[in-house]
Amino acid sequence: DINLRINAADLFNGDRPVSTLYPVVFASNDYKNWRVVADADDVPTKDASLGRDKEPSPTHLSASLLVANLKSFGCNEDDLANDDPFMHHFGSKTQAAKFRWKLVEHISLHGTVNLIACVIQGMDKVGEMVEGYFQKECINDLPGVISEMKCHNTSQNTLRQCFALGSACGQSCNYFAPYSPECMTDGTLSPELFSGLTPRKVKIKTAPGGGGAAE
Repeated sequence: DINLRINAADLFNGDRPVSTLYPVVFASNDYKNWRVVADADDVPTKDASLGRDKEPSPTHLSASLLVANLKSFGCNEDDLANDDPFMHHFGSKTQAAKFRWKLVEHISLHGTVNLIACVIQGMDKVGEMVEGYFQKECINDLPGVISEMKCHNTSQNTLRQCFALGSACGQSCNYFAPYSPECMTDGTLSPELFSGLTPRKVKIKTAPGGGGAAE
């Protein structure tokens, strides 16, 4: 599970409070190739009094709601949620599933998991960001090769629209893997990766076994 939290003080843009922020979560192990692994549509807002879903409403952070819970990725494919950031952009679920980010597949290829959380003003901007991954140069769908949807870019270009940023990194699913050089002892990524970007922070908390980061 991924839990995002923002401080009330960081909800201000100058003297004006920001009413609503929507999350996008990226995975990148080289900070040159980026994949969107979750966004605000992944978990609908719950009706706390009845314990069921309200009318579909994107996950958000606001002055009255400083915490957002995103989907569980799970440590095996059966535990993955049915939703996906790209599900609404494809013509069918089967087609969208080809490009789903799989946690265990990522661990087998890269070892550690590096997650970057970005919160954005406006759900329309989230849609524009996700839509950008449908460029031909971002899609790898060749015979005999794992289908992927990732874009080659700098962290500054990828994250320039973010109102606030946070990160989490480390081992996952109890699999041993060496830490990446950019992963610090507190389970967050080196601030040098975010040089020149927003100073506002989002904290990421991952469930036990889901990552090495602590709040």
